[in-house]
Amino acid sequence: MQLVSDSGNLPTRSRDTEHTSRSVELNQEATLRIYNPKENVPINQQTMGTSSSGCIRSETQPATTTILGTESGSRSNSNRCISTELEHQRTLPSPTLETDPKSLEANQIPTSQESSSGDATVVKPILVPDDTTNETSKETNHMEAQLKMVFSRMALINNFRKNNGINQGTINFLNQKIRKATQRAYDNGWKQWSNWCHSQGKDPCNYNPQNALAFLMANQQYSNNHLNRLRSAIASVFSVVHETKLPIADHKLTKDFFAAKRRSTVKIPTMQQLFAWDITILLQHIQNTMSSTCNLSLQHLQLKTILLLCMATMWRPRSDIGCLQHRDITINNDQKGEIQATIHTRTPKEAQVKSITLGTYQDQQLCPVQMLKYFLDKTSQYRTNLPEDHTLFLTYLEQEDKKSSSVHPSTIANWIKSAMQDAGIDAKHFQAHSIQSASSTKAVELGHSIQDVKKHANWGLNSNAFEKFYYKPSSQVSSSAAINHSIFSSTDNSITLEVGVESIGISLVS
Repeated sequence: MQLVSDSGNLPTRSRDTEHTSRSVELNQEATLRIYNPKENVPINQQTMGTSSSGCIRSETQPATTTILGTESGSRSNSNRCISTELEHQRTLPSPTLETDPKSLEANQIPTSQESSSGDATVVKPILVPDDTTNETSKETNHMEAQLKMVFSRMALINNFRKNNGINQGTINFLNQKIRKATQRAYDNGWKQWSNWCHSQGKDPCNYNPQNALAFLMANQQYSNNHLNRLRSAIASVFSVVHETKLPIADHKLTKDFFAAKRRSTVKIPTMQQLFAWDITILLQHIQNTMSSTCNLSLQHLQLKTILLLCMATMWRPRSDIGCLQHRDITINNDQKGEIQATIHTRTPKEAQVKSITLGTYQDQQLCPVQMLKYFLDKTSQYRTNLPEDHTLFLTYLEQEDKKSSSVHPSTIANWIKSAMQDAGIDAKHFQAHSIQSASSTKAVELGHSIQDVKKHANWGLNSNAFEKFYYKPSSQVSSSAAINHSIFSSTDNSITLEVGVESIGISLVS
């Protein structure tokens, strides 16, 4: 007997068994037994004998209960006879149901003696619908877009205005109402609000003062400034989406929360809020370490220019000095032929352009105008390929492998704080912006009026911000000592009100 391997798609079942399940053979190969009459069929008729089954086989070959038959072969009246020709290819009808390939398992236990143990059966048939990948993908993308819009504060505002018929150009113009730094702070606050609403199963765009109160209560451990930013972030959206309703900040629940927060929070003023360091300390440090301007490196020359401009202008180091643009600096001569510098800052917190004109100082090593002019001359080659709106101060001035670019405002603040620390000023208690208070307070102590200082620094004349936050005279210590001395003194009954003012005698009548 010869074993012939054939790859035809032939079912392995008995022909006399009705085919009802249209089972599919998983194996790609089937082994056929083919008899060679010359070798296996004896010539002697007596030796061959008779067969009740009608099949010719060798005497040594055991009887077979099932044999391989063809689907399209002619059916013989004799049982268990196969056609002389095998069909290797035929067209199978497409099934009306799709099945999951993972659900097909070979059933190793035959259901009857007449069925093949190798037949594949569908263990867990699964109905598969038409392909909905595209529809599901579109629906998912739409849901993701909606979710992103909810978390994006500006996307909500812009979409609402667009639906109301406002064109994109007008929308972009209206978005400039708030400074970029404030926009970023509001974006973070709105994202925090949206995350909280999502965790609570609430709509962040729904006008509900009770929800806003619950959100503030969940974050009551933070400072008043942080809570104010959260409230302002919510109000920035509601003022557009719910413009006809009461602003969330003016609602009684919101007001009561912040009143209770201020009442329950005890905040001890810091040293920076109570005192101002002496600006003379920093001036002496500049004289000792950066006196020879011509021998300074570009980085130290830039640092010296920054420090002198901060002290001379009394402007904010980060948002004013750090954002100065090169195109807004003008060096020229006045009517007397003296050199002067005119400086503008485009995006101050006051929402109006601030300008100042500085004159020269007799000591050129400490003159901010001379230092600014020298710095511009030395850095002109680094500005050739920079954009028009590049900043006055630059990065990577001494690194040839890196290209110079506009400096970030926070970098300016870090440089100032480092210089203050090198000068001996306690950087743990005094930040970079304290230089504004130190220089303005020193000017008043040296005899300049508060109104003149406000005009010089572009402070509002009718505002008390300078007196409340920046003016911290060091003479308060000596004045308090004089008052205590006059109270507890038994020999000198006089009170000195102010330096340069005649003392007033007080007569005690018994």
